[in-house]
Amino acid sequence: MVDGINGAQGIKPKDLTIDWNDCTANEILEYKDEGQEIPTAILSWAEDMAKNQAGADEITYEMSLNNPDQMSVTSTANTNMGTLLREEMDANGVPIADQASTFATQSEEYSNSVTTLESDMETILSQSEEKAADIEEYSNNLLSQIQTLKTKQESMQNNTSTQFAPIDALQIENQIRELATLGLSNIETDSQSVYSATNGINTAIDTATNASSIGTQAIDIGNELFNFNSITLNIIANHAISSGNNAINTAQAGKTTFNNTAQENTQNEDRVDNARNTVSTTSGTFGITTAQEEETQNEDDIQQEAVDNATRDNQPVAEVAQEATDKFEQDRAADKEQAELDPTLADTSITTDPNEILKRKERRGLT
Repeated sequence: MVDGINGAQGIKPKDLTIDWNDCTANEILEYKDEGQEIPTAILSWAEDMAKNQAGADEITYEMSLNNPDQMSVTSTANTNMGTLLREEMDANGVPIADQASTFATQSEEYSNSVTTLESDMETILSQSEEKAADIEEYSNNLLSQIQTLKTKQESMQNNTSTQFAPIDALQIENQIRELATLGLSNIETDSQSVYSATNGINTAIDTATNASSIGTQAIDIGNELFNFNSITLNIIANHAISSGNNAINTAQAGKTTFNNTAQENTQNEDRVDNARNTVSTTSGTFGITTAQEEETQNEDDIQQEAVDNATRDNQPVAEVAQEATDKFEQDRAADKEQAELDPTLADTSITTDPNEILKRKERRGLT
């Protein structure tokens, strides 16, 4: 039964869920070579880092944000990007007309990036919703199988016609936990595409922020150019101002779309969390363990040892088995209480290794 459980089906969209913050410069350039569309600021940073070589394979974009010494001012993705780029140009003696042309070009590039990302939001959200629905369907199927086992277990627990009923009930308990443990692992794996959608959304929000910052500087420089009363410079100024205004307007519309998408994707994350928590609560399996349990025998061994001791000492097998079952339930309840208080604790006594499962069945004479 355990072997029949597979993860929720679906394809993770590589191009829409890449977390650029976790990529090094060389990784970003590799994505570029593969045809991935990369936010302008991040691509500029990667190209600058690659020129310097040092850190191109070790320093991620997020690391560089946290350490300004590791990145070029021109590629800093924050609300002051436009100001920082202007300051760098001034420091390098770039003529104001050239600055205006650069900001006009940057504004247009960012406008295009934001527009592209807006269209991507529908795909990101639909894929996230589809994966959340797959996980819900998978968890419902899992819960149905767990409930069937629980019903069978309750029947055995109430069966007084055989002395081995408590042992059989405990074996079913193990099946439930093995089934749930594997199921929770599958849910955790499949849910990553829902959470990673947030990375794409955050990247889009950063791009819109930078677009607005660049656009603002383009307008400011354009207005400065008008002071020179030159027909040629006026043409450049008009272009910079027009591009800047378009970048700001596009950024504002984009942010609205991106923020709405983020809110909707939060609902998908909640659906995934609810599916996981329902399986955990219903099965009593948290994928957790205590250090104390790591040092003790698993429940199969405890049960077998109790039966062996009863046979050796001529004690009633059913009574000893029931005591072993009661102890297991008490320990499990205590572990569950601990799990709710500290989810970092985990149960390694449960295994999905087919070889180990076979060995346990052989010890119990089930094969």
